[in-house]
Amino acid sequence: MCRAISLICSLLLALGLTQTAAFADTARITPADSRPPSGVDGAPGSQDRVSTTAADRRELVLTIYQNAPALVRDRRSIRLPDAPVSLRVLDVSDRMIGESLRLRGEADLELFAVRRPEPLERQRLLRALVGQEVLLRSRDAIDGEAHQARLVSLVDGDPLVAIDDAFEIIDANSPWRLVLPADAGIMQRTEALWLDLRSAQAGRQDVEFLYQSAAVSWQADYVLDLDAEVLRLQAFASLENRTALDFDAASVRLLAGEPQGGGGVQRRQTLASDSVGVSAEGPYQLFRLPRDVTLPAGQSLQVPLFPALETDFDRQYRVEGYASGRSGGERRVPVSLHLSFVTPDDDRAWPLPAGAARVYKQDGDGEPLFLGQDGIPASSPGSDIELRLGTVFDLTATRTQREFRRLGEREEEQAWTIRLRNAGDEDATVDVIERIPGQWTMLEESSDHQRPASDQAVWRLQVPAGGERELRYRVQIRH
Repeated sequence: MCRAISLICSLLLALGLTQTAAFADTARITPADSRPPSGVDGAPGSQDRVSTTAADRRELVLTIYQNAPALVRDRRSIRLPDAPVSLRVLDVSDRMIGESLRLRGEADLELFAVRRPEPLERQRLLRALVGQEVLLRSRDAIDGEAHQARLVSLVDGDPLVAIDDAFEIIDANSPWRLVLPADAGIMQRTEALWLDLRSAQAGRQDVEFLYQSAAVSWQADYVLDLDAEVLRLQAFASLENRTALDFDAASVRLLAGEPQGGGGVQRRQTLASDSVGVSAEGPYQLFRLPRDVTLPAGQSLQVPLFPALETDFDRQYRVEGYASGRSGGERRVPVSLHLSFVTPDDDRAWPLPAGAARVYKQDGDGEPLFLGQDGIPASSPGSDIELRLGTVFDLTATRTQREFRRLGEREEEQAWTIRLRNAGDEDATVDVIERIPGQWTMLEESSDHQRPASDQAVWRLQVPAGGERELRYRVQIRH
């Protein structure tokens, strides 16, 4: 009996200490039905409170970066007194960077304190509900009978509830799961932005909230269709919103990273109303979507970035090797497919933000085939673009070192044979690219080479359908 009493006393003592700690944490979260405490000396002492929601919004502009937080400009019509007031701003991003907030009104606004929203987390959510009524349901039932309980405290992060004159810890081993009441007001407690301020004049006025928000980003994606000798390029902007806020009917601007070549000619275009506007802003390219966009919380959205472009293209097959040191036996090397084209440079030209490009073509039966994927770098109009689409099946290649002879301590002679085979039903042009280090001299070769770089020799060979072609060369290398 004494032992039981001792255990009960220990439990009550632990509960008292735990409740005190939880209350101290919860006090930082302002309840929806009370005015938040002043944050600084001299802050407003009035009990006046004003709330604003998305219903007051006059304009929402979202500037999204590829590798930086988004910029949100939210303009609302709000009625303010000409006295100290606490303004509760709902429908702002839970991923707001509080230090970035800039506040402007039609009248002068004197700002005393800012309490910004914080992302909802399990522990913050539970601490905010300590002392409130909750529901318990069986883990094995989706519906079933609900039991009324009171959230007393947290024990090692797990809820401690009072139910039927007893305490129970709801952990992973408990048969219960915790259900929060819909009227708990937790969203208003944790996700409102509180501003203590004073307006220089009373009445309704436009107030602008400008802030940065993490978890909003975009990237460019391209779809390329090959039709005979014409390449058709479609560009899309993939927008992602990983905040808890719906960006409803927002005017969206997309800022691309530094264009290729950095600080090139700045061009500003005026386009038709159903097209994206683009302009150069210093070292960046700014795209303006032509229509307002609704970007729901936790979702992604893809929209056209600009009208489709058409241009000529070249298809190339390549074999790459490295002439260095002694090598024995025959080695099979892959034949890769490459696609190259020049972006248009005329009145309808567009800069291309960096993004992934997927390439399709139709086969002999008219069915589409996926040829491969590669990245397009940030490119200005008139740029040369090259994509590596993968390894082909019908074309194969082998490399064999026929001879390796040391001529001195830093000099050698190598002889190689590259054999190409074409199992397809069309002739193919293959570029054989050999990287040769050091200072080298070509002694003999079965076809003439080009030297686009000091360490490269390139041969362009025609390989007949169903046939093969052999390249032989001998080179002297000085290291």
